[in-house]
Amino acid sequence: MDPLFSNFTIEFNYTESIYYSPTNNTLYELPKFDDNALIVVIAYSLLFIIAAIGNLTVFITLVRGRHRKSRISLMITHLAAADLFVTFIMIPLEIGWRLTTQWVAGNIACKLFLFLRAFGLYLSSNVLVCVSVDRYFAILHPLRVSDARRRGKMMLTMAWIFSLICALPQSVVFHVSQHPQHPDFWQCVTFGFFGSRTQEIAYNLFCVMAMYFVPLLVIVIAYTCILLEISKKTKETRGPTSVPDLTNGDRCEGITSKNKRTSGEQVTKKEPEGGCASEEVICQILKGPELAHLG
Repeated sequence: MDPLFSNFTIEFNYTESIYYSPTNNTLYELPKFDDNALIVVIAYSLLFIIAAIGNLTVFITLVRGRHRKSRISLMITHLAAADLFVTFIMIPLEIGWRLTTQWVAGNIACKLFLFLRAFGLYLSSNVLVCVSVDRYFAILHPLRVSDARRRGKMMLTMAWIFSLICALPQSVVFHVSQHPQHPDFWQCVTFGFFGSRTQEIAYNLFCVMAMYFVPLLVIVIAYTCILLEISKKTKETRGPTSVPDLTNGDRCEGITSKNKRTSGEQVTKKEPEGGCASEEVICQILKGPELAHLG
């Protein structure tokens, strides 16, 4: 794993290995800007351009359409705002950190930017949960429309507050520390904060669960319930297919005698599909060619 930029979603303490190996106290080499780092910078730059154009377009379009804003468009606006946090804070942070290979912005910036990076990811996941729960109520409880907008705003408020609470520890555990053998090398790390490896694993597990697995579980449950409800309503709407008793001679006789009385008259109304006209044809087929002249 890269000592400077390990995956944020799996490993939050991603610079401890820069200093030494805890097992044998062997010092590692300082990170350098190499070809792999260049590839990552290029990839992040492309993602930044795509994300900036897409999220800004969505956000500006929804904000300008405030007069006709619906509940779901309000949530999409918040989702675009969360993605803008990731686009304009997390991605440039990753690019700059790769280019410099060390932290050069000071301790306050270390705590602030690591907090904002986590906050954007938490907020994006939580707003997606709000969207799925809102769709759940819209499909399974459509009569609760009167308090739908109030419920939507309440969920969004809770999403922002919960994201803030979950991201705050980042500003506590991360700090700027000096390399023990290279006094000119500074890095934003969690090294030395946790009392044991167990505490560090517990914190990382909490972050992963709160950021991904719990929101994913809620989203899967909500849309599964929606899918089951739609499937159920579809079956109820179709209902059992009713097939007319075409073996009943009296029904066919009634249809053909009606045609006798109306023969010669001008037809002014088109028969609906599947109506008596279709039944007459079926009856003629079943009763034989002797009724063909009745049409």
